[in-house]
Amino acid sequence: MARQMKDSGIEWIGEIPETWEIRKHKTLFDCSKEIVGEASAITQLLSLTTHGIRKKGQEVSAGKVPESFDTYQTVAPDDIVMCLFDLDCSAVFSGISPYQGMISPAYKVLKCKGEIIPLFADYWFKFVFDGRKYRTYAKNLRYTLTYDEFAMLSLALPSLVEQGRIAAFLDRKCAEIDAVIERTKVTIEEYKKLKQAVITEAVTKGVCGPRPMKDSGIEWIGEIPEGWTTAILKYSIRWKSEKGQPDATVLSLYRDYGVVPKDSRDDNHNVTSLDTSTYKVVSVGDFVINKMKAWQGSMAVSDYAGIVSPAYHVCEITNPTLNKRYLHHLLRNHLYIPEYTRLSTGMRIGQWDLGFDDFKNLPFIIPPIDEQAEIVEYIENGLSQYDTLIAKKTALLTELETYKKSLIYEYVTGKKECLEGIAHVAAANEYPYFPATVNARNSRFAQAVLMSKILDIHGKGIGRVKLEKMLYTIETSIGFDFDTEYVREIAGPLHESVYKCEGIISRKNKWYQLHKSQYGVSYIPTKNVEGYRSYYDRYFSAYNAEVERIINIFKPYSTDQAEVVATLFAAWNDAIIEGKPFTDESIVDDVLNNWHDKKKRFAKEVWLRAMAQMKQNNIVPKGYGKRTVLKKECNS
Repeated sequence: MARQMKDSGIEWIGEIPETWEIRKHKTLFDCSKEIVGEASAITQLLSLTTHGIRKKGQEVSAGKVPESFDTYQTVAPDDIVMCLFDLDCSAVFSGISPYQGMISPAYKVLKCKGEIIPLFADYWFKFVFDGRKYRTYAKNLRYTLTYDEFAMLSLALPSLVEQGRIAAFLDRKCAEIDAVIERTKVTIEEYKKLKQAVITEAVTKGVCGPRPMKDSGIEWIGEIPEGWTTAILKYSIRWKSEKGQPDATVLSLYRDYGVVPKDSRDDNHNVTSLDTSTYKVVSVGDFVINKMKAWQGSMAVSDYAGIVSPAYHVCEITNPTLNKRYLHHLLRNHLYIPEYTRLSTGMRIGQWDLGFDDFKNLPFIIPPIDEQAEIVEYIENGLSQYDTLIAKKTALLTELETYKKSLIYEYVTGKKECLEGIAHVAAANEYPYFPATVNARNSRFAQAVLMSKILDIHGKGIGRVKLEKMLYTIETSIGFDFDTEYVREIAGPLHESVYKCEGIISRKNKWYQLHKSQYGVSYIPTKNVEGYRSYYDRYFSAYNAEVERIINIFKPYSTDQAEVVATLFAAWNDAIIEGKPFTDESIVDDVLNNWHDKKKRFAKEVWLRAMAQMKQNNIVPKGYGKRTVLKKECNS
């Protein structure tokens, strides 16, 4: 039966389930602004990007760099970072941080109170960003919201249990969609490379088939047909700087699409100046160069009249023996990219300037005028199969992005009900985004059941050390409370409960037989091994996907690799619990200096690489459980 709905009272939200609430942000978030201060030197720099929160080096070479990062604010895992300015055009809006670090004081850092799950909030703000729904609330020139204004806005809030189900479902579905999107993008790039290879052959060798060739005298172009000539660009183009047409159509330059009206694309987030009187005039047939992106091939002959940013070069093609479209395809060709890169100057990656004096002194090749026309005809009309394939894949990308956005909208506003896992999630603290509480009378028995699951999925080849490292990582990652306090032992975090669990799965329940030899302990399933599964379903079914995910990540690891990952996870988790700023380097230093001398058998670079791999695999602690202790602390 369909659930009852009610009017949310907010037009862009529409109806919500009757059991949901409309809550103001101020009741669900705290806005923290803890300045990092002198700890900036040892704090990881973070950036809000179109792909979420990402790490950034303090030797930043793109964008504006402050003299000091001391005024930056701290960010903890699960904090929500908000960009509340330029709501009409900013390419970023929000992101959930998987890291401890610091970020620009221009952003707002939100900490979720107990009534909202960070991941659900993250998906809610993704929905808000689609269509720029907060723009209407910003009345000033830069479409900026103060935090007080933001705090009075509202969201649709289900129960914690339902938030958990929605967040888990969207995480899985969006990951599936993103995987297809990435594969589609790779395919598009492959088609583009194939097309570009054909174009390169056409503009440098022609389309008339085999013929006598000669050395062009240009090392990076090689041989050209005998009837072709070479020249320097400055004798065929003239730099233009005509201005004073502020009401003309504003044009933009794309590497893939060439020169187009700025308003013709909805993915153009560059801000047009309020005063366009200094913009350069472009006539049909002019050659336009984005001097900061020339090294990417961002230049084109314009099919439109209008104006462009004064940061662009505009050239008139003056040579009457040149087909402008031929020059367009030649100079955008990948053969020229290394030369543009070599000639561009600047300190910041992505903002190298190609000076016009350098550009105009570049050599180029000139086929006979009639052959230029044949080449243009072939490129623009004879390669339609590539364009068709690229168009189909690009349309698929659009469909996937639209589907993903509609999926988020439907579930975070309750238009569709998420039923996945509903039979297993009985309370908010049984959801993996909270420290989990296992519904078992005996926590040690529940831990033994989890151990049996690890052995079952892993199969042969697992010894005690690897088993206990996997058990620790799963327990601490999801937040199961097995009443353990792990010790910083030689082979990583260890608690004596592992030995008690071995007794439960072997002597007491006979699910596994323990075999001890000079090589260590191995675990052999008995005919009764199925007995653990009913208990596992009862205790852990709500977390099964995450449990199996971690097991499968560890499965190909050697014992040493499992030790490294579990040790790093423990030191990292301790740093989160202590609430102090930390970096990858400081966590590794903690392992090497405050654990056991045997840890130094692995080089520091090994630990750092392992930590990077953990992040790629999303083996990232949340600060659950207790801090590990040194062996002497444990015995004191």
